[in-house]
Formats: sequence, structure tokens, C-alpha cells
Amino acid sequence: SFPSGHAMTLTGVLAPIVIAWPATTLSAGLLLLSMAWSRIATAHHYPSDVAAGVALGASLSYPLARGILAYW
Repeated sequence: SFPSGHAMTLTGVLAPIVIAWPATTLSAGLLLLSMAWSRIATAHHYPSDVAAGVALGASLSYPLARGILAYW
């Protein structure tokens, strides 16, 4: 279904981690790409579903994480 909940959730979890610990960017990106590929390869989602999930997850969690971590 549109958007991919897996992509949205994983992006929402990884964004604050990458912001707090930038050294995790590569591993987080690889994890996200592997999950995205698995959703498409198993025909659970279209690429647009996964892209929308990543975009929503990032657009919701990134500003919140930046705001919270600014006071942490």
C-alpha cells in the first residue's frame, strides 16, 4: 500500500541516529537501501511507494530530531 510503512518507519528511526552520530551514515544508508530493495524485489511495493515512505519518514523525523537534539 502507499506509502511504504517499512520505509517510513526505518527512515524515522535512522534519521535521529544519523544526526546524533554522523559516523553511522554509511551503515544506516546501506540498511535503508537493503530494506527498500527487499520491499520492491518481493513485490510488496512499487518503487514510488518506497520513495514516498522514505520522503515522509525523513520529512517528519528529521526536523523533530534536529529540534530535540539541539536541546540535548
